[in-house]
Amino acid sequence: MRMRIFVAIMFIIVIACIITYFLIPSPLKISGRVNLVTSTNGAYRTLTRQEVWDTLSRGNFSITKKLVNTVELDVKNENFHFPVSLVLIPLSKDSVTVSWSGEFPEVLNPLSKIRQYGLAASVSEKMNTALKKFQAFVRENENVYGFHIEETSTKDTFLIAFRFKSLTYPPDELIYSYIKKLQTFAKAAGVSQTSPPMLNVSTIDSTLFNNMVAIPISGKVEGTDSISFIRMVPGRFLTAEIKGGPHTIHNAHKTMIQYFIDFNRISMAIPFDYLVTDRLLEKDTTKWITRVYNPVY
Repeated sequence: MRMRIFVAIMFIIVIACIITYFLIPSPLKISGRVNLVTSTNGAYRTLTRQEVWDTLSRGNFSITKKLVNTVELDVKNENFHFPVSLVLIPLSKDSVTVSWSGEFPEVLNPLSKIRQYGLAASVSEKMNTALKKFQAFVRENENVYGFHIEETSTKDTFLIAFRFKSLTYPPDELIYSYIKKLQTFAKAAGVSQTSPPMLNVSTIDSTLFNNMVAIPISGKVEGTDSISFIRMVPGRFLTAEIKGGPHTIHNAHKTMIQYFIDFNRISMAIPFDYLVTDRLLEKDTTKWITRVYNPVY
């Protein structure tokens, strides 16, 4: 009786091994995909940041290579390391598919195949979980660009402006002296300032800066030789609120340019900043608040 039970068990094991041998392919391949709502460039920059992988799943993923629209990873599963390749496939200007795949080495031993099958299931779960987190992560564009960017309009359509040149980036004292001049002019003209002062600084070769300060006002006025009245056509703007000093603001404008490139948008006019914080009253640049506006088509 015991012999029959033993033979039956051995028969079941043999049959299971045979079934496993034929049903589990070798080499064993695993793959998956997820759609991300962001630009292809933005998705790639985010996927190639090791600190992002560490935040979403610390210690499980290591970037091993960065190629064109491709990222190669080392996935750690207990004491096992498995290489995975992620390929970005653009769908539209604001949507991209991330397709991932990996392949186990070919084995003939049924027990090794079973072990590989278990590892494949574990790696697949880790990859799919991580990419689902990425999906939610990049949906908030501040995670991709460092600050929140939104498309909006402005209520300020009447402006008075003063243009001047300088050999260096204009110091705050100079900027606010011209803002004060505009405020005095507005008061004399019987109109009020409706929003914080505005500033644009541009240069071609860093040897001469073209500057413009402006203040939004409540109505039309007649300009002078030095002070211009501008009627701004209501339009669409990419905007962001930035906290920090000149270096932070400068980087914000560079990031805005990258955003235009990523989403194939066209800038219709010069960008400008709303100086929400009075820089003469607040000397701590880390507390400065600036609203960056970029006209967009």
